[in-house]
Amino acid sequence: ILVTLVGLLGVGAMIAKEPFRAERVSNHLHRWEADRIDDIGYQTVQSEIAMASGGLSGVGKGTGRVKHLMPAATTDFVFATVAEEVGFLGVMAILSLMGALVWRIWRLSQLCVNKFAQNVCAGVAIWLTLQTCVNLMMANGFLPPIGIPFPFISSGGSSLLAILIGIALCQSIATMKEEEHLENRHHRRRNRRPHRSGPSPARAAAGQPRGRAVVLHG
Repeated sequence: ILVTLVGLLGVGAMIAKEPFRAERVSNHLHRWEADRIDDIGYQTVQSEIAMASGGLSGVGKGTGRVKHLMPAATTDFVFATVAEEVGFLGVMAILSLMGALVWRIWRLSQLCVNKFAQNVCAGVAIWLTLQTCVNLMMANGFLPPIGIPFPFISSGGSSLLAILIGIALCQSIATMKEEEHLENRHHRRRNRRPHRSGPSPARAAAGQPRGRAVVLHG
């Protein structure tokens, strides 16, 4: 609760410091008014209409109209095109894949013993989660446009490169974790192997006696 309050106070201070931020929020809240629907709120309005037009299964791949109307149809509002063409089912499939990826990375962070590796995996998982949620909320009109792309789908080399570097780091940590697991399992198996008593097979083949001979003197 304290962190939430501090965050809200920080956002409020940032908005109060720069008047254009408050104006952007105000324009977003009134984007459906007649004098703004084709001006300041154009992209968000078109995105909402496209997502609502997709329905359950979409209008068909490649047949959407919003990508021809919006300037940022392949970057900030790419999910509007996705929702329009593949519908609710396609959107849920994409979000399920993202959720599975984030869960796998988060689970890896919980299994890491090294603190640095744990922080890297947890950071990448939180990063992908926030970026996905913010872009989706921009597309459906919950947030004003703030220039956050959708992971793996939005066009843009720098964003994709950063995400791939993060995924590569997590994959490297997972590989190291698997190698450690295999090494530990081999070590345990070797320790459980029974030890033979008596001479080694080489000594037995050479005809050497098993123990010290005892001579009885009569």
